[in-house]
Amino acid sequence: MEEKDKDIQKCPFINNCKFINYIKIENIWSKTNILFCNSNFENCHRYLRKKKKLKVPDDLWPLEDVAISEILEELGFEFKEYLNKYKNYFAAFKGSSLLKEILSKTIHSIEAIDKKHEKKFLKDFFESYYDELFLKNFNQEFFIKMIYFYEKNEIDDSLFDSIFLMYTSDLAENLYRWLATTLNEQKLQTYILSTFIKLNTLALLFIKKNQKLMHELELLHRSHVKLTEVNQELYTDPLTGIYNRRFMEDFGEDIVHRFNYLLFVDIDNFKEINDTHGHDTGDEVLKRLGKLFKNLLRNRDIIIRFGGDEFLIAIDTPTEEIAMKVANRIHKSIKETDFKYEDKKIKITVSIGVAKIGSVRYFV
Repeated sequence: MEEKDKDIQKCPFINNCKFINYIKIENIWSKTNILFCNSNFENCHRYLRKKKKLKVPDDLWPLEDVAISEILEELGFEFKEYLNKYKNYFAAFKGSSLLKEILSKTIHSIEAIDKKHEKKFLKDFFESYYDELFLKNFNQEFFIKMIYFYEKNEIDDSLFDSIFLMYTSDLAENLYRWLATTLNEQKLQTYILSTFIKLNTLALLFIKKNQKLMHELELLHRSHVKLTEVNQELYTDPLTGIYNRRFMEDFGEDIVHRFNYLLFVDIDNFKEINDTHGHDTGDEVLKRLGKLFKNLLRNRDIIIRFGGDEFLIAIDTPTEEIAMKVANRIHKSIKETDFKYEDKKIKITVSIGVAKIGSVRYFV
């Protein structure tokens, strides 16, 4: 075990990594260390950017391609600038009876909830929400702590979403009423209300995105722990070097929760290849396919050989269109690749099915 520990390479950029300053939750940082910093750092998007000498935002998670701050920058929305610009108005609205009325109404609704842990979280969140978002320049530390509690205690999504929508809608309506009686300049009223709505939307985006990332990190860590508890060879196909059917059977639930599209890949006429060129040639084709899949896909994607000539690929993409493009790229690359073995040149084609929950679309 000591010899094995000596072989572990740490990320060369770990000492200058600012992710810990952003996340500030020991449990998350510890899992990040185990999964990325002290082992598979080449799968970390922070490392990959640093290696290419690209900008690495503090809020970029190791397992995401783009940080929220970059999305906002792309949209041209500098929320802190707007917060500072209208902070006095938001502070004045806080002292109004209209805001107190909404908070009282929201807390009353929360009191009717049966589960104590959900009631406590929701009360803590909404009692602090306005201050942390509008008066403390979007205090990300507060939101991250709340999201961590949210994910750890499995707060009901539909419950939170409905109360958040009710609370922020009432806030916007009452802010509009307050602005109408406080300010004479209609254009300024519109700007303040527009900023208010954008910030509430941003807060929800921030919550949902980071909740998803925390959940993915937890699933990865759970898989990592299970893999280290048993012989890793148990889950590796010895021929192709990718995951085997046993991995799919043991981690199927994690795959379903972490990814949203599955690609089913089947080699066309594989039996004929074995019959015509021999099983050694067929094995070489499978090995080459395993390497090709790894080159075409991201490190975070899951590739499984679950049958003789059948593969399952789990990917996480925002739309069906992108999932189809990934499948088409795989299909085209395999078709254009010359598979050679002992001076034998073989052309391979595959059939690929793309599936999302409840639907499958097949194409060649």
